[in-house]
Amino acid sequence: MINAMQGFREQAVSGEFGLRKLFRRMTAVYILMLVLLPSGSIFGFNVKILWFFLLLPLAVRFFFAQRQATRFHLSLLFAIPGFLFCWLLISQVYGFEPAFAIDEYKYLITTILSCWFAALFCAEGQTETLYFIRIVVFSEVTASLVKALILIYALVRGVSVIEVADIIKHIFGVSLMTADFESALGRIQFISDGLIPVCIFAALRYRKQLRFNAASAIVMIILMLISDFFSFSRYFWGFTLLAIVLGLAFGRKDFFQFSLIAILSAVSLLSLPFVTQVIALRYSTTVVDYSDQERIRQVGALEDLFSSSPVFGHGLGSYTTRVIRNDETYWGYENQLLALAAQVGVVGIALLSALTIYYFRDLWPHHGRGWMQSCALAMMLVGWICAGFFNPEVISSAASVSYSVIAAMAGLNETERGIHERFDGNPKPPVRETRWRFR
Repeated sequence: MINAMQGFREQAVSGEFGLRKLFRRMTAVYILMLVLLPSGSIFGFNVKILWFFLLLPLAVRFFFAQRQATRFHLSLLFAIPGFLFCWLLISQVYGFEPAFAIDEYKYLITTILSCWFAALFCAEGQTETLYFIRIVVFSEVTASLVKALILIYALVRGVSVIEVADIIKHIFGVSLMTADFESALGRIQFISDGLIPVCIFAALRYRKQLRFNAASAIVMIILMLISDFFSFSRYFWGFTLLAIVLGLAFGRKDFFQFSLIAILSAVSLLSLPFVTQVIALRYSTTVVDYSDQERIRQVGALEDLFSSSPVFGHGLGSYTTRVIRNDETYWGYENQLLALAAQVGVVGIALLSALTIYYFRDLWPHHGRGWMQSCALAMMLVGWICAGFFNPEVISSAASVSYSVIAAMAGLNETERGIHERFDGNPKPPVRETRWRFR
């Protein structure tokens, strides 16, 4: 009888470990898709949403296997989609298109659930948290490498990046932000470019914990900086500069930092004429006036839309007929946060803000991390969220990767034990040392 009970326990432990391993691998692939794919579809087939629905029941099963599913946890999981569904119904009261309401509802739900997937991934301990951050950084480096190869291809073949973007549109069904620099090079912006500053901060601040050697870290950072430069986004240029300053300030002061600064300085001097030309083009009156005037028009129209129903908004998928920026999704604006406020009102913003505060509660100083370290992470979070006033990228499944990796860094144990914890990329059964849980 005792042997039978022992055998049953061993099978249960083995099954739980197998579930954990499968969930980790599927989540890693999902993260890779979110960062690398310009859209969810390949030749019209939505691989991202298929993988999402394969991962969702596995995440629920893993959630219960963690034995953390209290009544509060379960009520939270059901309450969030339920509350957001109310704003889907509100938009129908105002007579907006049901397809637009469903589309934005889908964006919000996938953003929240993707953050939850990451929280489950990291809830097992420091090793899994570090492994998750490595996956995100390597995914973004791969995306940056792809962009560099596209630029090299355009340069070698003597074609514009707009022609290459047309090929990408044919495959993935999405139009990328592009512009020519009056040469074979030009602007090309991926949806995951907003993740670059966060990954650069992670590589600079937690290089030792992530087991990045100096040479590989320098190569990764340079690749991401190149990708960021050719995104042609003023906001992300400034955000990247902030990430570098914070990463160097709070990272380990060693030969790596000296080498990185020296190499970046040398590269900047060698490419100074081209860099100066591109920056001058980006800040030229023609380019700046066009983009800024469009945003000013949006702000006025969206403020009026908000003021006409400030408490509950006009519902998901609602928009102002005064300014329509996207012929496919009328509710999509560069000023995404103001548009969201007009859609869900003060009540909806308060609920989403409470959820955000709860998700990032580990930003509070703990486990050897002082106020300054926590402020640095908080600045990265605020920097990413504020991008929503200039770029429509803070609410999407891809945006969830940025939220998740900041939360993962906030949950790291920075005591002596946490800093020197062994990492081999193959986590063992759970050691519950992290406070970061979605509960």
